[in-house]
Amino acid sequence: VESENVRTAYGTMSGIFGIITNCVLVIIKLFIGIISASISIIADAINNLSDMGSSLLTIIGFKISNKPADKDHPYGHQRVEYIISLIIAMIIAFVGLELLTTSIDKIINPEVVKVDLITFIVLGVAIVLKALQGLFYLSASKKINSLSLKASAKDSINDCISTTAVLVGTIISKASGYNVDGIVGVLVSAFIMYSAINLIKETIDPLIGVSTDSDYV
Repeated sequence: VESENVRTAYGTMSGIFGIITNCVLVIIKLFIGIISASISIIADAINNLSDMGSSLLTIIGFKISNKPADKDHPYGHQRVEYIISLIIAMIIAFVGLELLTTSIDKIINPEVVKVDLITFIVLGVAIVLKALQGLFYLSASKKINSLSLKASAKDSINDCISTTAVLVGTIISKASGYNVDGIVGVLVSAFIMYSAINLIKETIDPLIGVSTDSDYV
């Protein structure tokens, strides 16, 4: 795993896995969200769409960071991985902000949410798939010590939590008859933005430069 070619292979494999799984999630969530008129489910689908872009960035980042040192970059291109991680974190923050705006509008102008058994099944499958995706990224990030894959793992776990919140909100709406769709959307967006800010801080540190670990010294 110290080989740059092996690192690139791990990054490419993880990116392709992310594109395929997120594409499946976008299609089924968007379909269910439109049918049920649920803003939280549609927003969750859009979040997964941004994850597809993040997976593509991961592949590009690993390809560029594997390039050997040249005249203009005598220390190599490894820090490109940090830049990709920062872009992913900013995408997550943007998605959270967009979701917040839409959710507030949903609270002000509520619509009837139509849910049935298939809605619950789809959300349940999405939660399991996102959890597996997060574990996959986390395992790969530990093997090659990759910050960008660690960022993707955090994003997947965040999605798992947000989709769980959407499922709980849908169940509450169905059981009580009270529309909590917009409220759940606000809570999910706040959590997404909080995670994104922490991820941005974690990514900026190695770009600026931090002191060497005392144990290493």
